Amino acid sequence: MAVAALLAACGPASAPIPPAVTRPAAFTRCPDIALTIMPPGLTKTDSVVEALYGNHMGYVITYATADGRRQLKTYSGVDLLDALDDLDFSARAVRVGARDFVLHRTAAIPDMLVAEVEAAPYEPPCDNLFVQSRHVSRGQVLDLLRGLELRPGGMTG
Repeated sequence: MAVAALLAACGPASAPIPPAVTRPAAFTRCPDIALTIMPPGLTKTDSVVEALYGNHMGYVITYATADGRRQLKTYSGVDLLDALDDLDFSARAVRVGARDFVLHRTAAIPDMLVAEVEAAPYEPPCDNLFVQSRHVSRGQVLDLLRGLELRPGGMTG
């Protein structure tokens, strides 16, 4: 009797069932930022995959010295300047090798330099491409930017 009452309350058995909501199975990987020139003593210490809007995957890769003081981080698809929004940056456009960058500095963290890749041929959010340095000389940062390569990320299933 209780089953009959439940079925009556739920409506006729022939009511259409709405289709399941699905998301695309594939993700677009933002480009890999390859640093072909690395300051001495820095090695890869961490790699984080970031889920981004529009089924994109970004990356944050950390390179550091053994004591962790000197660091480089590459951000692909992740908007670093948005994350550091509370800091007042001064910006300067530079050309290093065949690539244009905007260098960002802040008095709040004087040992940090952020290099933003300009005119990258990628759609948002994958056009957010940064190299952040801490306790690395400006000359060493410019050297490593000279060897920076953007490698296609592609699709993952």
